[in-house]
Amino acid sequence: MKVNKFFDQLDIDDLANSDVFPEFDRRILNWIQEQLLLENDEVLVDGLSIGKLTKKRREMHYGRSHNTNHLYLMVRSAWQVIQARHNRPANGFNAMVDEYTNGGYYIDMNYRHFVYEYRIAGYPDYYMRLKRLVERIYVDLLSKFNISWNQSLNYQQIAPQLLQRNFYNQYIRNEQNRIVVIISDSFRFEVGKELQGKLKQEDQVTDMQMHFLISGLPSVTYMGMPALLPHHNLALQAEERRVTVDGQPASNIEQRQAILRQANPKSTAYRFKDLQGKSRDELRSMFVNQEVIYIYHNQIDTTAENKGTEDETATAAKNAINELQELIWRLRTNSINHVYITADHGYQYRDEKIADIDKIEVKTVAEDWKSPRYLVSERDIKVPGVERQALANILENQDSRYVYYPTTANVFKANGGDNYAHGGSSLEEMVVPLLEVRTTSKKSTAHEVTLQINNSNLRVTSLEVPLSIMQTEPISSKVTPAAFKLYFVDKNNHQISGQILINANNKDTQVEKRIWRANLTLVDQPYDRNQVYDLVIENIESGAQNRVHYRIDIVDDRG
Repeated sequence: MKVNKFFDQLDIDDLANSDVFPEFDRRILNWIQEQLLLENDEVLVDGLSIGKLTKKRREMHYGRSHNTNHLYLMVRSAWQVIQARHNRPANGFNAMVDEYTNGGYYIDMNYRHFVYEYRIAGYPDYYMRLKRLVERIYVDLLSKFNISWNQSLNYQQIAPQLLQRNFYNQYIRNEQNRIVVIISDSFRFEVGKELQGKLKQEDQVTDMQMHFLISGLPSVTYMGMPALLPHHNLALQAEERRVTVDGQPASNIEQRQAILRQANPKSTAYRFKDLQGKSRDELRSMFVNQEVIYIYHNQIDTTAENKGTEDETATAAKNAINELQELIWRLRTNSINHVYITADHGYQYRDEKIADIDKIEVKTVAEDWKSPRYLVSERDIKVPGVERQALANILENQDSRYVYYPTTANVFKANGGDNYAHGGSSLEEMVVPLLEVRTTSKKSTAHEVTLQINNSNLRVTSLEVPLSIMQTEPISSKVTPAAFKLYFVDKNNHQISGQILINANNKDTQVEKRIWRANLTLVDQPYDRNQVYDLVIENIESGAQNRVHYRIDIVDDRG
């Protein structure tokens, strides 16, 4: 048939509305990539932006297939990163923090999603040009915002209630009811926002507030974990490279539990893995008579710090979100209804290996210690592109040393990862989430959405059957999305038509905007007008079916 020559003649607007051949999706994806490579991100296809077009195609038959679905998610994330290429930092420290926590974090989230989808979609070579463009734009934005952040950063001027070191006194010490604090290593702000979005869909979550904390410097685990504990004094010991809490070590869970119990004897601490696989009764016994419970979770950092798995950072973030969502559900079923989720620090990640030209050479002496994103030294170091903060201001003590850090997205020449780094001074590394979640122990009343047929006439007179299909309720915390397939069957349950797929995820409260119109084509064969035929509306996930009875009265004029 030489269909490719025919397809070449089709306008992109025509392809956008058709789902006849999988080739259409390949051509649409190729067209989107070419537009993005030209940075033509405002182009419209049949009145739809690239974002709306990808959403529409993902809900169509071939767009729902595994690879094609991931490719549409990938180009959508690329489009969002490219759209942000002209973003400019706000003026001043507080304005930058406000901008970042109220939407600026999306650039990091979209880049992370792009990396994840690019890896899972399975066409790395074909989309390499797009990846390089996304990478260049993202790294340029990182450096631009890092420079502005470090021009305005003065640790002495940060409001005390925002400092990570004041967390326990401000949020935990005076709490009257049992409370759980989940500390997830490297769980940066934008990942916390994605978790918040998922929890919003659960009707057992009665209230959520997203706060944030500013970590210390260096933005690393041995600083962040002790800062979140009750304390009067923090001190950084050079020999062991650890922070002590009121003179006590706080490097492992047993030491941290002892410190917690000095502030409140009814306190305990667990690793996330200690809770995995435990029954409800076992969890109840672990939490009994405890008022303050710290849970340490490590999914992102344990993956990203390992050079062999560093490139799986985006996958680790996705897994961390799922694990914490499940953990909150398990806590809720054990009558723990007040939870804080936070992090010791965040991170910066770029999927392309950091080139040697982007590494800053700083000579050190025996008393210094250096990592890719920070250097601790008592010396007065003057290097272009490097700034410092006094440890005395960060720890609120008399320490005479400084923390030095690159002012851009660059790194020091030091042992460390090629892609994943933290310890330095940036929004991504220092602004960490503090998600406060309140839940109820009541059983969920949420149910999956359903579809119904609006057609008043259930008599079919031609092989083309027009259907009006309505999503009965808008999606909400009590109504969850579902995917359906619709097709006709005869009395023997044999399929006698093609099928259509509908992803029922519409949140619109206006009924007319939750209606789909489509045609189903019957098999060309004789039909008995006295027999009942069923239109099947089948939930793809559960297999549950709803059936609508039809009469088929088609004149057979084949002789």
